[in-house]
Amino acid sequence: MTSNASTPPIDKIPPEILSKIFVLCLPSSPEPPLLSKAPLLLGTVCSRWRAIALATPALWATLKLRDTSRAANSILTTWLLRAGAVPLDYDLTATSAGGGRHLLLQPLIALHARWRDVSFTFSVDAYASFQSVCGCSFPVLRRLSLCIMSAVTDSHMRSFGEVPPLDLLDAPLLQELKVVPLTSKHLRAPWAQLTRLEIIGETLADDLSLLRQCPALIHLILHNYGRNAPEMPPDPVVLPHLQSIRLASLELLSFLILPALTTWHVNLTVVGFRPHTDGLSALFERWACSLTTLVIAYNTYCDIGMLKRILVSAPSVVELRLDAGLAWSTESTSLGCLALALGWPASVPVLSKLAVFELTLQSAVGAQYTARCLDGCVIFVEILRRRALSRVRLCLPAMSALHTDVAALFCSLRDTPMEVEVVGKNDIDLLTE
Repeated sequence: MTSNASTPPIDKIPPEILSKIFVLCLPSSPEPPLLSKAPLLLGTVCSRWRAIALATPALWATLKLRDTSRAANSILTTWLLRAGAVPLDYDLTATSAGGGRHLLLQPLIALHARWRDVSFTFSVDAYASFQSVCGCSFPVLRRLSLCIMSAVTDSHMRSFGEVPPLDLLDAPLLQELKVVPLTSKHLRAPWAQLTRLEIIGETLADDLSLLRQCPALIHLILHNYGRNAPEMPPDPVVLPHLQSIRLASLELLSFLILPALTTWHVNLTVVGFRPHTDGLSALFERWACSLTTLVIAYNTYCDIGMLKRILVSAPSVVELRLDAGLAWSTESTSLGCLALALGWPASVPVLSKLAVFELTLQSAVGAQYTARCLDGCVIFVEILRRRALSRVRLCLPAMSALHTDVAALFCSLRDTPMEVEVVGKNDIDLLTE
């Protein structure tokens, strides 16, 4: 038998082809370095694979790293060295206490010309580190996220205004931008080319002025509570390509025209937040949009009447997601309240898919089980039968089991054409018999 015949087929693959295969093994988004995943896993197979992996810069061009790791700085240095000169997709978090918290950011900040898809999460006092890139060129930058995680006071916001705005104008490929809690006054960006934007709003007038500069937007998240409405209603802003929007203030909607809108995110969890919902139906009709997906964040502070009005205002919605949060007290019958909203006449009449996330049914567990909670589940299941949905998914992340009576109620839905899924902690199927 010849030496060539005894060579495993995979070892006959040329290094340049194997290198391309290795790159396809990478996760779709940056992940922390693990020996069980590429690229580190590839280096543990054999010396040939290790040599090819080390000589493939694209394998080291993606990384997610937190400064809580003792070896974070050395890991970053190693990755950057092995990445050579290729564009970088890095996600760095530097929020831990200590004088060296900025050290993790500096090497990547210095390589701004190679940023492609980068995300920085940092403490408020690290913001000054980014002044070094003001006015610089970002030739391959497509997506940028800057998030300040520590508490930001009014004095911090004033200090942001005392330094020159962050200048990102020379970024010809930039399409997605997230800057929180900065406002448009704190940076200069190529607004006209952005397709995705998440930013802090200020006054309605400022927000409308910003949006007029963003005609290409497809996705918008604007954190704003409708302060200082303009005395004279301005001309509406037309965003012809916007498909999804998330606002903290419904008042801004009346100043927008969104003919391509398909997904609307509504936040009803803010204490004392009572948005004007009366004109929503007419607004959607005027836009002539095909609103198909509605995402609502709600909790015990949410007015059930307001929830009903929003559901009635969206007759074309086929997919509804409700993020209930864990603010429901153990005595709340959250499913019962939700059932009342869904059972209201004209409430999302063509609804096909329903998902409820972050729900808690602690009052339905063990000795804490109450008849009140069971009554809520009975009403909810009855409404589901009446609506004849195609798919229902309930996510109860705090649960490892359901009370027998509650589980039986949901299991009874499996006799219908409806696809029903109830999952708990670690996505465990809670309806497994």
